[in-house]
Amino acid sequence: MTARRASQRAYESGARYALLLQRQQRGLQDGFERRLLPLFARLGRAARDAALPLLRDSEPKAVKAEESLIARILEKLGIASWAAELGQTYGAHYLDVAQQAGEAAQRAGLGTSLPDPVARAVVASGGRRSGMVDLEAQTRQALFDALAEGRAEGEGAEQLAERILPHVEGGPWNSPEYRARIIARTETKYAQNISTIERGRAAGVQRFIVFDGRLGPGRSKPDHIARNGSIVTAPEAEAMADAEHPNGTLSFAPHFGD
Repeated sequence: MTARRASQRAYESGARYALLLQRQQRGLQDGFERRLLPLFARLGRAARDAALPLLRDSEPKAVKAEESLIARILEKLGIASWAAELGQTYGAHYLDVAQQAGEAAQRAGLGTSLPDPVARAVVASGGRRSGMVDLEAQTRQALFDALAEGRAEGEGAEQLAERILPHVEGGPWNSPEYRARIIARTETKYAQNISTIERGRAAGVQRFIVFDGRLGPGRSKPDHIARNGSIVTAPEAEAMADAEHPNGTLSFAPHFGD
């Protein structure tokens, strides 16, 4: 079945809305990066400090013993509280994104105010997305990698603890700067999409125009180019936003008909 397409007039109107959000994106990304970087830095230092006394007590060689040591480091670190802090940081950023979208929302006919139910839904989305980071699993892997590398080099407790810091700080990306940048870019775009969908729902909007693949052949996937300008329901838009890859360009605008 062929997807319904937006008329040229509706497409151009929606494109102006999407452009306004795009212009806000870089500043919002930078702000989120500035929130994330110190959090990851503190996490790395805390992991080092939690690990040092445990490393001094024992330096196991067996894999099972190493796993037990890592579990004790995570427990002493209080990784659950760090995950909760990350969730709060995500929620605050998502709220910033929704609030700054007021100008675009007004021009699109959604009003400037951010209704409380919309704000709560957007913040809750941020909390759910932070859970997908799985900070505990990432930190566990970082500890395992740091200890494996350090033990292969014959390092002692102090050297191992210092090796843990950058591994935990950088996580899967091995660099806290790149880690923060990728997260900030991906989550800002997702937060904008969720804000658009939730604001639209609150205003009674049932359909949204899809904007994607506008970099053209060779720089965008064919299926992303194909769906550009199509009209989807709110649940469909939400599913597309959830499935979007990191650094994606997918955007939505409310569709009011012609």
